[in-house]
Amino acid sequence: MKKQKNGFIINITSLAAKINGINSAACYSVSKAGISDLTIKTVKELLPFNINVNGIALGTIDTLLWEVYGSKIKDKCISFDSRSW
Repeated sequence: MKKQKNGFIINITSLAAKINGINSAACYSVSKAGISDLTIKTVKELLPFNINVNGIALGTIDTLLWEVYGSKIKDKCISFDSRSW
């Protein structure tokens, strides 16, 4: 991509990277926070090469997992203001 001076990178992350209070999901949250930070740093690094870097932060998906975490965490995820990202 650098050689071509053009390209696109899309990283998949999660709101879990920014929302506190998701117990027993520390590894998942930390890994997603790492991807989010990598995306931000890569944007700046690859800007001179006309390479577009974006991150997609997935929110809640209604699955049985929420029975484990409970509605309190689900409500926290739903009410998260992504503009503060």
